[in-house]
Amino acid sequence: NGSNGGDLIGEFYHSYSEEPVPFPGKLVSAGGLPFGSSTSEWDAPHTHSGLLTQKGGTFHTGKDKNAWLAVKLPKHAYITGVVFAGTSEWKLIHRFRPLRVQVSDTGRDDDWHDVGPVIENTGNYINRFDLQKERPKALYVRVLRPGGPEFFHANGIYVYGEPAA
Repeated sequence: NGSNGGDLIGEFYHSYSEEPVPFPGKLVSAGGLPFGSSTSEWDAPHTHSGLLTQKGGTFHTGKDKNAWLAVKLPKHAYITGVVFAGTSEWKLIHRFRPLRVQVSDTGRDDDWHDVGPVIENTGNYINRFDLQKERPKALYVRVLRPGGPEFFHANGIYVYGEPAA
């Protein structure tokens, strides 16, 4: 395991060729609740809590338009960055391109706001969204794959920042 990143995604770290370096602050998604745009026969809901931990998990939507994976944080936080670990199966990497991060206070469909950059077709399994300049305050954070319909896979989503007072 590498420093920082090896500890971050623990047991499934070996399947990635790059290290998911954390952002400043605390792992504010720890203890949160992950949920997605849909589920499918290939999903493993019993592993969803692992999406936020060192162990990692398995998340797989149905063939959705604008598929996403979200986290309800334990409490509001100022977000400094998001690390998204997509599936490490190279033949499925197209299923999480492009990507963007959105935040919300309520998690309602009409309350999501784009933050940070859109990540296009980079070929990376680990994607870092640097939000240190914006530092949006949110209770919900999601990674969205615009377009489709297509399946959406993830092995982890890690939200860093500082808890709001």
